[in-house]
Amino acid sequence: MVETKSIAELTDLAKQLNLQSNNLNRYITALNDQLASLNLGLEYWDSEPIESTGERYDSSVSPPRKFEVDTFLGYCELEDEWQLAIKHTTTDHEWNRDDQMENLVQEDEYTPLLKASRDIRLKATEGFDGFLTGLIAHTKAQLAKIQRAEKAAKLK
Repeated sequence: MVETKSIAELTDLAKQLNLQSNNLNRYITALNDQLASLNLGLEYWDSEPIESTGERYDSSVSPPRKFEVDTFLGYCELEDEWQLAIKHTTTDHEWNRDDQMENLVQEDEYTPLLKASRDIRLKATEGFDGFLTGLIAHTKAQLAKIQRAEKAAKLK
């Protein structure tokens, strides 16, 4: 039998969690708005996943499937607007009998960060500082490429 006290405590915790999740969404929306106002127009993905399954095996199929799923935080144009997003990259390890080697086949699935699970949104926000540092470095690198192209164009 479930104790009424436990359900009451869980009810209170759920209310707090939902309230804090709403605050989390406001924080994500504010950062989305700030980034959109910059009009960067640059896609960027963190190189380190915020979550990874590691290699897994699915023996319910024949031959058994070896795969992993990595989840990355990024910034891209999705649903007709630039926004923070999540990319789930599924890597299948497929055995090539002809070459006698394993081939990696990747497939990406994109989701706006605001539509990701609560757990993923929380993990993503914990990495915002590092993400912004990476976005700054990426933007500087792109700017340097443009400057080199301008310089090369002036030489001719």
